[in-house]
Amino acid sequence: MGMGTVTVRFMMDVLRASDGGIPTAADVALVQAYIDARRPTTADVYVVAPIPKSLAITIIGLDPDTPAVRSAITAELLDMLYRRGEPGVTLSRSWITEAIAISAGEGRHKVTAPADDVAHAIGEIPVLGWSL
Repeated sequence: MGMGTVTVRFMMDVLRASDGGIPTAADVALVQAYIDARRPTTADVYVVAPIPKSLAITIIGLDPDTPAVRSAITAELLDMLYRRGEPGVTLSRSWITEAIAISAGEGRHKVTAPADDVAHAIGEIPVLGWSL
């Protein structure tokens, strides 16, 4: 890749929400075809989906530990990833702790993983993977 080369990574947060917003191969092909029909002939444009990287979160001592609180935590973590997750981001551990702490009904918890901020390579995007 050199001058005149562009890589386009895109998400489909609403349409592919059940898959973490990651586009399918068919979605990538559609976007590639659309761009190819409009790009300058001197440009090389590559359309690719971001590479999902599971964000392993482990919580202990959740109080109260109810299905409603777990659901609220999941919703807040997904919202945080939607707002802050982007290809190549270093995801701050404090963002994870904050998302859990502001969850409706959460009284206390301890995050045991990740132990530190989580770096993502160019092209990687964080997706939720966690356990209580």
